[in-house]
Amino acid sequence: MSQNEIKGFSREQIEQMCFDKGSQLPFDLPTVKKYGFSKCIREFAGLPSWFPITVEMQHGVVFNEKPLNIEINAPAYAVFFWYKYTLDEYPKYSKTRTYGLLAPFVSYRRKHNITQNSDAKGTLLFFSHTIGTTEHDKSVEEFIESFKNIPQEFYPLAVSVHMHDVEKGIHLKFLEKGVPVFTAGHEYHKDFPDRFYDMLRRFKYAASDGIGSHTMYAAEMGTPFFIFGRPPVLHYHGDTQYKGKINFIEVLPRYKAAYDLFNTGPSKTVTPQQRECALECLGEYISESPASVKKVLIKSLFYYIFIGWIKKNILKIKERSQRRRLRRENEEYLNSKQKY
Repeated sequence: MSQNEIKGFSREQIEQMCFDKGSQLPFDLPTVKKYGFSKCIREFAGLPSWFPITVEMQHGVVFNEKPLNIEINAPAYAVFFWYKYTLDEYPKYSKTRTYGLLAPFVSYRRKHNITQNSDAKGTLLFFSHTIGTTEHDKSVEEFIESFKNIPQEFYPLAVSVHMHDVEKGIHLKFLEKGVPVFTAGHEYHKDFPDRFYDMLRRFKYAASDGIGSHTMYAAEMGTPFFIFGRPPVLHYHGDTQYKGKINFIEVLPRYKAAYDLFNTGPSKTVTPQQRECALECLGEYISESPASVKKVLIKSLFYYIFIGWIKKNILKIKERSQRRRLRRENEEYLNSKQKY
């Protein structure tokens, strides 16, 4: 793609970023370790960098009809949600405490005053990512073919590839075609938010063939986002919320509404309706204050320690009881042998 005048990452850079998850606090729960959320929420609540985050939380922009199973079954003191619909639906499925929260990326971006670069140019195209339990029916070749419908004034173009697709070698196919590739790296790296915004802020526009967290993060920052190309059909396998082939446009009404809102063709502005959608999806109107979030996180840590102490001691009691029982049975056996 000779019309591109932007340098992406090398193969070595991409793979090093995606295969190295760095280091994080061992006591942060898995969901909040993801995408560097724990770092963001500590800053939002004014807590020190060593403070363990022991709540569960929504991991991205979703439009599901019910909360995810990992949220419903969360063994935590509380669950934080950014999306009001999910926050309201959750009590139907679980008695765990729930709270609203401004999306961690958004609070982090605002705190660090991350904005579009003054020399931003071109469009960052987000390749709809898969995970270990999903594939989709769209090839790199079809994705690149759909570039032809993007006007030259939106060039140069580059592609963002998620770590799970890097693991599957998708980045190599783009690099072979001469398409500049960027990535935010390993999803469990604590610097994921910094990497994501460092990538996004280089571009005047963002686009994809579907709606995702990147859509709302871009619109919230003021970067125009548009849909291009055919939406992919996802194929779920393994133990997941969905089964088989899924087209979100057909099964999730709120997803379709967001898709239609951003399906404007190449656009140079964020409309008021698009910004409002982004703010609603990212918890702007339901978030607890930093002081309230701090209180919940402190209570959650005490709960985590207390419950852990109880489980540990119950296990010890069970082990002692089992040893006594075995000792008693052994003594009874020996006594019975002595009688004869």
